[in-house]
Amino acid sequence: MRRTEAGNGLTLTVYAGTTGTHLAWDLDESLRDDLLGFAVKRFGGTYPHGVFLKGGITFPGQDHPPGFFLDTDVAPIQAFRWGDYAVYPGTRYRYEVIPMGGAPGALVAKPSVTVEVTTEWTYDFGSKHRIAFNRAVAASQAFGRRFGDADPTDNSLARQWLGHGLDEFIGDFFERAAGEGWALDVSVYEYEQPEVRDVLQAAHERGVHVRVLYHAQPGDAQTTTNETNLKADGFARYMHARVTTKICHDKTAVLSQLDGDHRTPIAVLTGSTNWTLNGLYYQANVSHVIDDPALAARYLALFEQLWDGLDPEDTRTWIDAQDPIAENDPIELLFSPRSGQNDLARYVSLIDGAERTVLFMTAFDLYDDVLSALAGETGNQGVLRWGLQNSASRVTGYDRTHDRNFTARGSLRTAPKGFIPESSHGQDGSILIHGKIILLDFDTANPTVITGSANYSYSSSYSNDENALVIHGDARVADVYLCELFRWYDHYRFRYNVSQASKKPEELDTSSTEGTIEPRLELDTTPAWADSYYEDGDPHFLERTRLAHPLT
Repeated sequence: MRRTEAGNGLTLTVYAGTTGTHLAWDLDESLRDDLLGFAVKRFGGTYPHGVFLKGGITFPGQDHPPGFFLDTDVAPIQAFRWGDYAVYPGTRYRYEVIPMGGAPGALVAKPSVTVEVTTEWTYDFGSKHRIAFNRAVAASQAFGRRFGDADPTDNSLARQWLGHGLDEFIGDFFERAAGEGWALDVSVYEYEQPEVRDVLQAAHERGVHVRVLYHAQPGDAQTTTNETNLKADGFARYMHARVTTKICHDKTAVLSQLDGDHRTPIAVLTGSTNWTLNGLYYQANVSHVIDDPALAARYLALFEQLWDGLDPEDTRTWIDAQDPIAENDPIELLFSPRSGQNDLARYVSLIDGAERTVLFMTAFDLYDDVLSALAGETGNQGVLRWGLQNSASRVTGYDRTHDRNFTARGSLRTAPKGFIPESSHGQDGSILIHGKIILLDFDTANPTVITGSANYSYSSSYSNDENALVIHGDARVADVYLCELFRWYDHYRFRYNVSQASKKPEELDTSSTEGTIEPRLELDTTPAWADSYYEDGDPHFLERTRLAHPLT
């Protein structure tokens, strides 16, 4: 949900997700003369009488224990948006944003504004959508404060913190199949992690009719792993090898009621999360459940075709005929493989059609036209965009406009004063961001969310088994996604700032495509920090004036 309130020359909008909220505010220009930032106070949950949120940087000379940050009434936020990721689902909170004047060490609080919101439920927040994200930030200050240099592979509490309930969310979907009279039809790329396998095996043992369609490429190590684990879990009679041109990349399950051999679909589980240690705990991922019988029936119809042995070329023909692009549907469903890359063209059209904001995180090598659209090389040049693209070798960030890009570090191996070193024990490979999420015009009444397994690449369109959803006009779904996307964006943007702040001025990367924003690891002691936010046409100006004033 989202709420906006105005008063005392301030406007505050709070976008509420499940385990995070995102605040955006605006202040009348006449009130910024001695503005040194903003304090943010949260009331509710475990702090009914209020607690100040903490910022990451301080005024010069303000010391604190490494990794433990100061309250924002002492070290205020010098920005016009902020995320709070210490909230619980389904809980009422009240936020107060307070302009802070005066001088460092002698700050003066000015009249404030408050907004009350209730975070969404992870499992049922009043609509047919249920959404869960993991934390996936082993290389973070928060992880270091809690677990030090622990390896999550050997530390169940660390895995629990990183997973943030994502494994339980997938398991809960399987547990909805109560026993005989229920069916689960699963398509899976990597059948590995015990936390997911155990729950699916338990469903099979209590009488649920489970069928598993699994990635099976001849001579492929993943095929051997999948077959070994499926047979060990008792699915020898209920497993079917899916051989594609490339990979069976789905991570889906259809829940149905069973009457004899007839299935009546009820809901579908989809998303980007592979059922592996990496996928559940180390890589940024989402799982999304939709209680929509008609939509679930479309997933089941394709599953039946694949279960009956449809080869890749015939699959492409079947999808071309049975799954045309339906631009007027509130939820578009795009399966792969298909011919002609019309799914990729559809994504480009949607991105180019954004009018105010683009927010995304993507992985691997994108189709050139999709990357150009996300990067702002096409479409409306006045659109604000924030994004992360994780290739095999680097995390590239896109900051507000297409000429403000940066390359982010995965962790702070060497930490500056006030911070603790970060590590990524147990991380397999260089892909830290595995979500395939594009959020368009989130600050309007008609946002668009694109999510699923598809990597927006040529292979994902033409060769792989994939699925993607395009969800139109559901602000509640958009708010859940935007809180998490900003969390990951700010996480990596900060690591770029740290890497640049340690360099000498002549070493800074100031080209048109790398690091065009001067990084800061200390607060400005003057009101000049806000100048760009009040310069008409500057991306900071657009951020201040758009996010706090969403269209309704």
